[in-house]
Amino acid sequence: MSAVQPINPPALDVAALDLSALGSAQDAYHQLMDTLYVVAEAVTQRAGESLPGLAESFPDEVLLVVGGKARGPLGFFAGDKWRLEGHRFHEININIGHGAYAGANSADYAEDVLVTIVHELVHFYARTQDIRDVTGRGRYHNRKFAELAHALGLRVEPSGRSHIGFITTALNSAGRLLYSDLLQQVENALRLTSAPLPAPPTAPSTAMTPLAIALHASKAAPLGKYVFAHCACHDKRGNPRTVRMARGWWQPGTVGCGICLQLFVESPPSSADRAAKPSRPATAR
Repeated sequence: MSAVQPINPPALDVAALDLSALGSAQDAYHQLMDTLYVVAEAVTQRAGESLPGLAESFPDEVLLVVGGKARGPLGFFAGDKWRLEGHRFHEININIGHGAYAGANSADYAEDVLVTIVHELVHFYARTQDIRDVTGRGRYHNRKFAELAHALGLRVEPSGRSHIGFITTALNSAGRLLYSDLLQQVENALRLTSAPLPAPPTAPSTAMTPLAIALHASKAAPLGKYVFAHCACHDKRGNPRTVRMARGWWQPGTVGCGICLQLFVESPPSSADRAAKPSRPATAR
């Protein structure tokens, strides 16, 4: 058998590439990451006596991640998710790429981003102080969480669709005074926003050859028997709350979660993949 011969690709003409848009977007992303971290750190420093020790533990124990998922929660806290040279780090994830923000003006959701940062800092503080801030296997924010969130400047309300649990909906009056400059910093940094997802094509492109069209059609799999869908709830590991429903009963936009008050959306992988390789759905959280 002859040896495999190396492939010599043609040289890349860097001068012919237009990198201006890429560089601009990348710079905006890094600026946003830096800004959100500085804002989060400032929140911890202003906690004062309300949440003692938060400012001291935050820099050494938290990795703040700016996400870009189109679906799922607006943010989450994941304890002990990262390791670096023998040290453990928790993750605070802020998802600016959510479809709810697609095409929106930065002023329209800067407060949402700040509220999410503060919300996840409450979870972090509860973790460091060994405070149980959720109940029902992580499905509900309990009264202790509500007290901590209120102390850190969030408006806290009953979930509305459940006899237990609380949600954070905005900054409260004290939070607006305490974080007004931080809110402006977040708004200024939100130059990079999520774009609306393009509509899926209804037919193969006319530029495809007949053979390609035939291959495309042959790969289409039938819909599965069940729909797997998720809401905005996540556990401390970042796993989504998932439900399974018979496809005949599934109607998009009609099934809501009483905890996060968000609609369930069909989860990837597709139901066709699920049908081909069945697995037990994640436990609802």
